Amino acid sequence: GIDQGELTYRFPVVFPDEEEYRTADVSETSSAQSDILDFVFKLTLLIYLQIENLPLYIDELGRSFDPVHRQRVLQFVTDYVEMGKAPQVFWISHYLSNSTAWPNAEVCVVHSGNVEISRVYNQHVRIK
Repeated sequence: GIDQGELTYRFPVVFPDEEEYRTADVSETSSAQSDILDFVFKLTLLIYLQIENLPLYIDELGRSFDPVHRQRVLQFVTDYVEMGKAPQVFWISHYLSNSTAWPNAEVCVVHSGNVEISRVYNQHVRIK
C-alpha cells in the first residue's frame, strides 16, 4: 500500500524446496539471493513485455555466488542466448571464469588492475 506517500508493499520470498528460507520481504534476502532475484525480475519483465532480440546487460551478477552457482548462472545465460532470446550479452565482471565461459566472445578490459584475465582482450575496441 501507499502510506504517507511511501510504498509499504512487502514481497515475501519462499523457496518451495526449503521452507526454512522463507523471508518476510525481498529486502531481507542474502546478497546472492538478491542478485538472482534482481536478474530473474529483469528476465520476467522482458518476457512479459515480449521484448526479444535485444542485448542482455548483466552487471556483476553473482559477485557473492560460490563457484557452482556462478557456473549455473553462466550456463543459464548461455542457454538463454542459444534459444535466441538475446543476440548479445554485455557481462561486466571481475571473475576470470565469466570471461572464459564463451571462448569465442570478445573481451573488453577497461582497467586491467582489478580483473583476472588470461586471454587476448580489447582486439575489437580502442580505448583512449
